[in-house]
Amino acid sequence: MIHPELNIIIKTVNSCSNAYSISVSDVDTPFEELNIDSIGFVRIVVSLEKAFDCEIPIDMLILSKINTINKIHLVLSNIYKSELNNDRA
Repeated sequence: MIHPELNIIIKTVNSCSNAYSISVSDVDTPFEELNIDSIGFVRIVVSLEKAFDCEIPIDMLILSKINTINKIHLVLSNIYKSELNNDRA
């Protein structure tokens, strides 16, 4: 079963450009193979930060570090886990 957040990420990425048509089968495909360049990556990051009301850490804003949908999902999950732990403290 796919995580609901993955569907939101895919929808958000696809909304960044008419050229993108990413599907669930593409979640482990590197962005380079999906024709997503560095400018597209920045657009995606900004859109995801808005969609998830968060800020992706600056040290993760490297295309080679989060170059698939699943890697973005992992980063966003870690952000939320960190925020939950801070709220409990």
